[in-house]
Amino acid sequence: MSRKVVLETYKDVPDEIRDELYIEDQQKQEKEKRKGYNVLGGKTPYPPININVHPSHSPGLTTTAPAVDSAVLKGVVSLKIPGFKDVAVKEYDKWLASNVSSHTLKAGFRQACDITLSDSFELKHIYRDQSPEFFVGKGIKPGIAQSFVGIFVNGLET
Repeated sequence: MSRKVVLETYKDVPDEIRDELYIEDQQKQEKEKRKGYNVLGGKTPYPPININVHPSHSPGLTTTAPAVDSAVLKGVVSLKIPGFKDVAVKEYDKWLASNVSSHTLKAGFRQACDITLSDSFELKHIYRDQSPEFFVGKGIKPGIAQSFVGIFVNGLET
């Protein structure tokens, strides 16, 4: 007998199914990594980006990790992007655009990229400042601006 269940958030997915999905996704990523696949659809001349989080050690820490907000992460995470910094910004723009189908949204990401490059910013500056207001002040729609600067923290949380 089958019953219908409404899934409103990822927390509504049964643990067994979520675990299977995580394992399947991890296996897929490992397979793609072995084949030299990247998110942009081809081989790349530079290695993948590595983000390392180093916890601080202090006496009396509990075994359960407390929730960490984005402001704390910005002070702890070291963002090191190999290769040319301007190319990294362009690749980031391509990646963002590849995740939307709307030409308007793609154009918005391209504008944010152009502003980033024309003001001589690097991805590490965008990550460090986390300021969508900067882009909104330059005429970028708020949703595009939030996506452009917010993907770093979201990527770390998932």
